[in-house]
Amino acid sequence: MSPAFLDDFAVFAAAFLAGLAIKIMDDHLDEHRDSKFGQPNLAAMYGQGITAYGFCALLAAAAIHLPTAVSVFAGAYIVGMGLSSSSTYLFGLSGRAESLLMLVFSIYCAGLALTGVSILIMAAIQLWDNWVDNGEHLLGLVLAGASIGGALLIDGGQSSMVLFAYALFFALERWWLGSIS
Repeated sequence: MSPAFLDDFAVFAAAFLAGLAIKIMDDHLDEHRDSKFGQPNLAAMYGQGITAYGFCALLAAAAIHLPTAVSVFAGAYIVGMGLSSSSTYLFGLSGRAESLLMLVFSIYCAGLALTGVSILIMAAIQLWDNWVDNGEHLLGLVLAGASIGGALLIDGGQSSMVLFAYALFFALERWWLGSIS
């Protein structure tokens, strides 16, 4: 196998595993809200212990390709916390302040380009998810497309692998949800 293929596969695998960690973390944080609205939730289905599997997935992602694991996880954290309320969290900082710290950390560990790509893709995924799950405005879908376009312009290879990992993750999640309902 060529070194380029192996590097692309490492990016894909790290993005996929980081995505799994993000999903588990999100379900852990949203467990009560999801149960209130009847949404499927891994933490509710498998218990709080599933969080350990999220840590293992993130650890494996970091071992496979550290810049991708850091930037993808940080991108999700930045989008999730940066767009949330200005509530104060564990360290006494607002969600926006924590997002700023995570941005600096990601730029330091993964570089500006990969951090930018990940933030744009995570924003697109959030907008897409809002459109699919909640039927939000078509403008969100247009902004998601624009975000993906921006990510592809910054780094087409990295963006393609992360988007491919998300597409596979999304398809597997929908299949799994269909199989349990």
